[in-house]
Amino acid sequence: MKAKYILLFLALLICMVEAHALNITVEARSSSKTVEYALELNPKLIISEGNLTFTDNKATTTFSTNERLVLRIKGQNKEYTITVTSANTTMGTVSGGGTYEEGKTVTLTATPKSGYRFVKWSDGSTANPYTFKATKNVTLTASFEAITYDYTVKFVNAPKDAKVTIDGKSYADGAKFTTKKQLQASDVKATYAGYTTNVKIQNYVITVTYTKTTDGVESVAADDEAETAVNYDLTGRKVSQKTKVRGINLQKMNDGTTKKVLTR
Repeated sequence: MKAKYILLFLALLICMVEAHALNITVEARSSSKTVEYALELNPKLIISEGNLTFTDNKATTTFSTNERLVLRIKGQNKEYTITVTSANTTMGTVSGGGTYEEGKTVTLTATPKSGYRFVKWSDGSTANPYTFKATKNVTLTASFEAITYDYTVKFVNAPKDAKVTIDGKSYADGAKFTTKKQLQASDVKATYAGYTTNVKIQNYVITVTYTKTTDGVESVAADDEAETAVNYDLTGRKVSQKTKVRGINLQKMNDGTTKKVLTR
């Protein structure tokens, strides 16, 4: 087509696609040369003294209005860059960043590592995955934190100075503490002389029930003691003999002493 006829066409086309990136290639053919020129969005088009000039502030190409031109136009949607990072890669990773065409759906995912949890994105959103439309360049950072558990210690029928040991630390009745792991009953060491203990954990409350052993004593040894009764008549002659055996336990008291206790 003649160069002088394409000016209006290009101007209208550029207005129609002003929301998109536009790539224009103009090829001028003559018996002696072929010229190709790629233009960006909103190029300036000038007709002066029989010539047609294309310029985009980077380069300028001028064609004769009598030149036979081949025009190639390619439209392309705007693209936006979505940048996503992790505030601490030892706690968690992120995915979903990249280049997206305008209006496309972006899905960002924050994946915490073991022992950690996702907190929020730098724009305040706590959604995970985080989904939105690409309308501009966006930079987001995901933050993570260590998972912790808050526990309370509760004693039932315990001696006044009773304590339990958890991960090498001692806790009394009513104590509160924080740990990075969920506890099992086996993690709680609860012993006291003269008592048996039972540990239960429910809703992050550690309940230790103390039960006093019988008579508050601990059997530490056993023995038998024999008692023999002999009967004699008036002449001194033995007429009968009876032996009774009793069981004796040596038991340790709460004060540390021991005593003999008849068992039968």
